[in-house]
Amino acid sequence: MVVAESRPLLLPLEIKLQSLLAGGKAPHVDDLGGVKAIVGAAPLLASSPLAGEILLAVLRDVGDVALKDLRPWKELIGILVYGATSDIVLIEIVDALDACLQLPDAIASDAFTAFLEKAGNSSGELTSYARAVALEGAFRLAASNRRMQLRLLDALLGVDVSDEPQFLRYAAKIIGVAHSLWREAELVTALQALFDCDEAAYEASFELGMASLASALDEPHREAANSFFRDSLQWFRRAESMREATPEATLYGECLMLLTDFEAHTTESELRQRSAVIQKSAFELLAWHVDASSPAWLGARHVQAACWNDLAGTLASLADSLQEISWWEPRVVIERRLLAAYSAGRAILKRGHDGYLETLIRPRIEASVAQREGQAYLLKCWLQQNRNHELVGEADAILSGIDRLMSAGAEVPRNPTEAAAIWAPVAAILSQARCSEETKRRIGELVANAFAFSLENLSGAEIDIFDHCRSSVENHPDHRNNARGAKLFDTVLLWTVRFLKNRLEMTKKDDPSVTYLSRRLTVAWYRRALFRMITFAGCAPSLHQERWNRPTLVADGPTWR
Repeated sequence: MVVAESRPLLLPLEIKLQSLLAGGKAPHVDDLGGVKAIVGAAPLLASSPLAGEILLAVLRDVGDVALKDLRPWKELIGILVYGATSDIVLIEIVDALDACLQLPDAIASDAFTAFLEKAGNSSGELTSYARAVALEGAFRLAASNRRMQLRLLDALLGVDVSDEPQFLRYAAKIIGVAHSLWREAELVTALQALFDCDEAAYEASFELGMASLASALDEPHREAANSFFRDSLQWFRRAESMREATPEATLYGECLMLLTDFEAHTTESELRQRSAVIQKSAFELLAWHVDASSPAWLGARHVQAACWNDLAGTLASLADSLQEISWWEPRVVIERRLLAAYSAGRAILKRGHDGYLETLIRPRIEASVAQREGQAYLLKCWLQQNRNHELVGEADAILSGIDRLMSAGAEVPRNPTEAAAIWAPVAAILSQARCSEETKRRIGELVANAFAFSLENLSGAEIDIFDHCRSSVENHPDHRNNARGAKLFDTVLLWTVRFLKNRLEMTKKDDPSVTYLSRRLTVAWYRRALFRMITFAGCAPSLHQERWNRPTLVADGPTWR
């Protein structure tokens, strides 16, 4: 029996290449025997595991070849690209071609055609993943070439939902990213068709959410943008329901909910909770769902996810800062939170223009700063000191918005039922007074306006103090069984906290002659100042009377002497 001679495991050219790589050298064509030697062995080299390294060596020198001498180089590269069937080799070839800065147009066109043919080859000659890699290669080459983009769009729109499941998953992702770059409406239709395919439903749902989000951010009309915004959230929620771990869909879904909550003036603690979920999803996405086999162009998506995570943290921190009367470090708050959030599209998401996102964020910022004179004052001071800052325009816009609110007499929306309940005691007291209805109306408006003006900038910290103190004494007999004692305690509590808050104001712009607690805090001075405050509040006579009538009154004690 005659046995045919087996092919060597490595060709001489491959052995030479392996030696150069082992020595840490970046091989060139001359190191491998010249272009003619490589062309002669190219049919065998195309199926070699080292085909990617050989192509890389060729591409290092192709930029120096004159146009008239390009033909053998073009033939060589074509053989290597067309002959590659292994997904690992294809990955290396795609990376090498994409990294070549001086790739001639003719070679790029041939490689693009080869990738498209491989992506569309469903005969079983290539694995599903190898076809997906080839489709990625075509996408990367078409990124900056409009003619290639049109050919690629034709291929993407022709993807059959009956194709191999793994290929459809990657195709859905590439279709979604292609839409984010080129905004071709027909690609959305292709994604909707893939959503009905179980194997690609998650990728299609997520990419449809991204497409709707992009449309919302680009849409100039608020109503249309709202519709896209709702559609985007629905697609992200659908994607979340399809898998156990969906950090990408969860991140964007929670970001959209956080934007909605911020617009609705949701409390800082609730925004913090959403921000924590977003940070967790961002960590999971980057730590567990990114590996060496992930396409390189998905890095842009990961950067985008990091930007949205940054936006969530900025809004949560800003919501806390907006509750403060003034800021201890105004420059940090103004530059890193206030102005960054006000221009979130450009400053955080790195978009080229403002859009729908800003319409969700800016009203709350303007309304909150307008209610707190200390914040507005610090913003004006910052603007005067930083006239060359890149965000000066945003600061001017906030102050202009405040002026519009003030000129229009805008107020924070108040529930009419709650407002009626608040001022009902005033009306009851005035009803017993012997005066005309017109006088009662004037006095009622005066008291209501005074209280509203005094309490409209009530901070979250003050509310927490009121709640803590009230809950601590409301079951005490002197508070529970004595209506007048309860009123006295509540009056002293309210005006004491308001007094302390005003004396702890961090700016001295309103009255430089005011003595602040942080500057002078002796017991004697504190007692005198506090008694003057209580006298001003109108409860000193009641306090004097109650001390004689009820020695055990909760509010009684040496503090008031």
